[in-house]
Amino acid sequence: VMTVAINSGSVQRFVNCSSMARYGAIPAPFREEDEPHPQDPYGVAKLAAERILDVLGKVHSIKVVHAVPHNIIGPRQKYDDPFRNVVSIMINRMLQGKPAIIYGKGVQVRCFSYVEDVLAVLLKLTPSSKSASATFRGTGCFLTRTAASVITGTPNTRASLSGLTRMRPRR
Repeated sequence: VMTVAINSGSVQRFVNCSSMARYGAIPAPFREEDEPHPQDPYGVAKLAAERILDVLGKVHSIKVVHAVPHNIIGPRQKYDDPFRNVVSIMINRMLQGKPAIIYGKGVQVRCFSYVEDVLAVLLKLTPSSKSASATFRGTGCFLTRTAASVITGTPNTRASLSGLTRMRPRR
């Protein structure tokens, strides 16, 4: 895609969607100035892509912006990847008739971003927008065990699917 942007000669800003996996094993909360330490090939590839795009952007005078959303959820979500996105993993297991896996006591907090909210932020980063920056805010943050209860519909839940919808910032 960057090659097409370069060859067109008319692209002023290139928006790259990266991943939280780029940060790896550093203490949360993550900050842009933190030195990333990816822990798997996916995170290494995302960080390498950012660096390559930065170099290409400098060489060809294209502003490169890296967006790092997290745990994007929503319609048409890919559910067959057993390694990425805790919601997808739980739904994948449910579709296979298997229980959700919760590590430890399930007190890890995960923040989720609804796909439409992510798109709204990404649009603010495009060249047609006057904004040069935008902030991703999670649609809702939950304990892993609470998310599992909501997804699986188990009786020990204190949340509901309508609770997830109510937490969307634009609603």
